[in-house]
Amino acid sequence: MNLRTIIFTLAMVLSGSGFVFADDAQLKPKDNPPDTLFGNRDYSFSGYGAPFYKYSKAGDKYGSYMGARGGFIINSSFVIGGGGYGLVYPSRRDDMTSAVYTDNNKSARMGNGGGLLEYYFSPKRLINFSLGAMIGGGALTFRDNGMRSGNRQNTRHDNFFSAEPELNIHLNVTRFFRIGAGVSYRYVKGIDSYSLTDKDFRGFAGNVILAFGWF
Repeated sequence: MNLRTIIFTLAMVLSGSGFVFADDAQLKPKDNPPDTLFGNRDYSFSGYGAPFYKYSKAGDKYGSYMGARGGFIINSSFVIGGGGYGLVYPSRRDDMTSAVYTDNNKSARMGNGGGLLEYYFSPKRLINFSLGAMIGGGALTFRDNGMRSGNRQNTRHDNFFSAEPELNIHLNVTRFFRIGAGVSYRYVKGIDSYSLTDKDFRGFAGNVILAFGWF
């Protein structure tokens, strides 16, 4: 067998293989996904966590609150998560109302939390905005500062419902760090003890948020 015959034979084999691969490609069915509720597009998922500071009503005065929040981020814009915060100062009833109390339950502690929904507008821009709301509940607890740990005899608390819509502005410092500031309005229902009622904790608040995640 000479060289010309070998080259001709190889050419025929390769040509035949090409036709086989082409036929296989034509026989393979094309991907034809069904219509779905959320469409046939790609989604991105990430998350964040953030400590935050809140300045809001606490009795007749304004007080300092500290807390944390976070959630899952869908397509960089929509957040589903949760959060909570507690009253740091004032921590005594007389500091909240400027009244003098003769009973022993002078300490007052307030905690609040719930589910969080947020939507970010143009989240990839250096400065962006978000609308959100935290809905849940909490408790305002009164206790005797001198009581021993575990003794609940001199403790009283009011459970309450809360809803707090918010508007924030954010600065993207890095891909994983974002600073935010904004305003919210806290609505509560269920507080009525020791001259403190719902109106003493309803009102506007100023918020500062330090968010860490993947933005």
